[in-house]
Amino acid sequence: MNREFREYIEAEIPLIKKYNGVLRVPMLWKTRYEKPAADAVYMFRYCLMFTHGSSLLKKLVARRYMHLLVHRYGIFFDFKKGSHFGKGLKFPHPSSIIIGSDVKAGENCVIYQNVTVGGARRGDAAQGKYPVIGDNCTLFAGCKVLGSIDVADGTTVGANAVLLKSTEKDSTYAGVPAERIK
Repeated sequence: MNREFREYIEAEIPLIKKYNGVLRVPMLWKTRYEKPAADAVYMFRYCLMFTHGSSLLKKLVARRYMHLLVHRYGIFFDFKKGSHFGKGLKFPHPSSIIIGSDVKAGENCVIYQNVTVGGARRGDAAQGKYPVIGDNCTLFAGCKVLGSIDVADGTTVGANAVLLKSTEKDSTYAGVPAERIK
């Protein structure tokens, strides 16, 4: 394992313990059954680490982990060199999460089930128009964060909201389209 990957995992283990209670699982293969949130984050980090590798073997390992994430949890993503996810990432209910290419997220982000983070239109992939999510953000179940927007630090996006514009720091957004409520 490379040093950066190890730092990410060491930063996320205490958060998983805090969120899910005591992590009593000494072996990672058991996390699949006892702690799916931890398993999804581990697999996500492996994909991120191996996707950015240069050898063919690393790319094949990354594809295998991507395949497992899609079939085990329904988490789909398309990583490019520009994509980045900070330390402390959490998937409390890892199912049906879609993350577009070149999405950047800060530290301690929480992404619940059925969340879509990506470009608003087809041409966005070529132009790099994807959301940038700040630190300590929470995306609740079913929300959509779309387009070339900045989600400021400490923002909470409510369940089933459709966020199409940049947000303010330490605020809460809800509705379709999402408006600031707090």
